[in-house]
Amino acid sequence: MERSYVNQVAPGKKVGLMVHGAPVTGFNYGVSIFQEGSTAATSTANFQTAVRAAFDVAKLAGMSDSVLHMGAAGVNGKLDSTDGKILTVRSLGRGIEPFAGAASGTFSAANNLEVSKNIQGLELAYAYGPFKFQTETANASYTGSNNGLTLDGNIKTSYVEFLYNITGEKWSDSYGNGIFTSIKPLNQFKSGQGKGAWQVGLRTSSYDASDWKTALPSTTTNSLKGTTNTLGLTWFANQNMRVMLNHSITSFDNAFTPSGLNKADQETTTSLRLQVNF
Repeated sequence: MERSYVNQVAPGKKVGLMVHGAPVTGFNYGVSIFQEGSTAATSTANFQTAVRAAFDVAKLAGMSDSVLHMGAAGVNGKLDSTDGKILTVRSLGRGIEPFAGAASGTFSAANNLEVSKNIQGLELAYAYGPFKFQTETANASYTGSNNGLTLDGNIKTSYVEFLYNITGEKWSDSYGNGIFTSIKPLNQFKSGQGKGAWQVGLRTSSYDASDWKTALPSTTTNSLKGTTNTLGLTWFANQNMRVMLNHSITSFDNAFTPSGLNKADQETTTSLRLQVNF
């Protein structure tokens, strides 16, 4: 239901330019340049570049009903800490915007510091029939200096997940151009007939910023390490509607106090979501 800690480090939707394509069957690439944000305090203007390449070895080898995906990506550029924050990590049951004080870890530096940002990522997925295994890692580093004080921040993120389509839908039918899309139910739900598609999943995802070293003020808050284990169940009524249920347990290396809650080193969340595409 919620994306992993890897997605919190990797860039999302940004304003920029991208060239991408699939020059041969089973190979996809993308190269882009973009801005981190809409404002900039230094002459670098927050410009960053990203490169990604992905292969489907199963496609290249002519293996039907299978996907063997391997990929690598990198991001490099500048980042202005205009508000002092370099990175905010939230536990996976919190949604996109955590309420005040609920962030698992906040990593900061001095205002208006020009930071060099570098990320390396690897991805691997294997799918056969209704079963899929997938994992990703992303290591991000942030370096900079201000009046003799230095920032040397590093964070490692990763996840491993297993998904199984109970009703038999093949993952190879939902893979293309280097990505997996939503599955299509073999029997769409209708009154009195058709049960839709059912899917169960298990994922463990973690972040580790214990190597974050800096002499700048307001460096870190809350936890430097965290691991979230999630059990999920999804019902696809049809291609445009699904119901998701997640139960997640997050463990932190350091007990902290989210806003309005008691001090704890573990968080348990149960979430239910209805999604309709129109």
